[in-house]
Amino acid sequence: MPQNNLYYDAAIEGYVAGSLKGRVLAAVNGTPPNPTAPPAIASPADPSYAAIALEAERWAGFLDAAIPTDDTASPQPAGSIPTGVITTGVAIVPSTDATGNTQFAQLVKSRLVAIISYAVFSGRYDAQPATAFDVDDGTPEPIDYTVKAASVAAIYQQLALQVASDSAANNLLLEWGTFLGGFASVLSGPSLAPIDAVTAPAIGFVGELGLKVDALIAFDATITISDVNGMPLAPTGAPSGRQQQELAKLRLMESVVLAYLENRNPVSLAAQNAGSGFDAFVVAWATANALPIANAYTGLLAGLDLSTTSAHNNPTLYNEAYCGFVSGALAARPFGFGPVSGDAPPAVLSSDDPSYAAIAAAAAAFALEVDTTVGGIDSTAHGTIPTGSDTQPITVTNSGTQGAVSPTTGALQTAQLGKTGLMWGLCRAVQWGRPLVGNVDDTTAATYTPVAQALVAAYLQLCTVLIPS
Repeated sequence: MPQNNLYYDAAIEGYVAGSLKGRVLAAVNGTPPNPTAPPAIASPADPSYAAIALEAERWAGFLDAAIPTDDTASPQPAGSIPTGVITTGVAIVPSTDATGNTQFAQLVKSRLVAIISYAVFSGRYDAQPATAFDVDDGTPEPIDYTVKAASVAAIYQQLALQVASDSAANNLLLEWGTFLGGFASVLSGPSLAPIDAVTAPAIGFVGELGLKVDALIAFDATITISDVNGMPLAPTGAPSGRQQQELAKLRLMESVVLAYLENRNPVSLAAQNAGSGFDAFVVAWATANALPIANAYTGLLAGLDLSTTSAHNNPTLYNEAYCGFVSGALAARPFGFGPVSGDAPPAVLSSDDPSYAAIAAAAAAFALEVDTTVGGIDSTAHGTIPTGSDTQPITVTNSGTQGAVSPTTGALQTAQLGKTGLMWGLCRAVQWGRPLVGNVDDTTAATYTPVAQALVAAYLQLCTVLIPS
């Protein structure tokens, strides 16, 4: 078994989000007599998806081996909040920790692993087939990820130092959603820079941005303990509205910031503003960029499914598909500002600008098609999805309506974070760089049917390499 179950699954999420970014899954993976059709959901695994799953599993194994067990006896890194049970790799039960510390650490640390994995594989389709390209003896050999995993583990250890008890925020999860999206954009690129060159300026820029964004968003009682304690609520309930809201809102903030900062790496500005004025520059940069991010997040909230009496099959998967669409469709695009008038700087769009309503409507149509295509409710009442898999269910059914299952065991938390992360990674990857059409097709289900079928087929295949429970 892995040293850290949560991080193993997070590595799979990051691999998928990065290596498949901008790739076309639909209309190329069919079998005769319809070679251009997407694979049917109930058909045997498509070989290409099996290959992706194999390499994602290999990467997760290498990275897991590079991060020692993060438990109460030996937090990784030292001084941070631990996420696992001593020596086992199993996640601590977060619903019994009323301080919110466990929930905070598990959500944030696992996503740190995911975003750094995303960064090293972003736009690098170098993992298919699952053999090395530089074979010198005529025998295919698996790719050795030892060096890459060591680099990722080192950066993780540096960034995770920040994951300590700290309630000085309106909503710590939203502050960290900003951090995560910012770090993902800073770290992704042609290569990983030496750790000191990356993390020091990144923490300065992204940390300040997180503080500024959080200050613009009022205390949110659905995800945060109190207006003087910004830690997340323990994810209790049956179904758990807290879990559903925390997963969705953290992911939306991360998605907005990643899209906003992609190809606008603030660290590249550091050399131009080094010296005595550097700190003031960082504050000014964060101040200028916080409002458009906060407004975009607020304007896009309406499309999330935050109800525990949801009509969706699996509201947590719906939300991840929604956020993946937002992050992919808006990636590196100049959203957040209106047109320039004369010599004046562009005005910041308000959170109720019609453009956000249009994006939310398109993202919701896509997410609904994905949720419908999954084909059922991933619950003990209806059967775990994928059928016959070893993973735990993620949805609670109550009189015909669904909500997020409360992670009352470490296995439930692992399954929920693993499956939702995998869905986000796939949806962001296939929607990356594909802007809205600008007409009724944006909100028409049929627009998204082929890609939904293909990515759900990939999702079901990839679920088989998540941690069994």
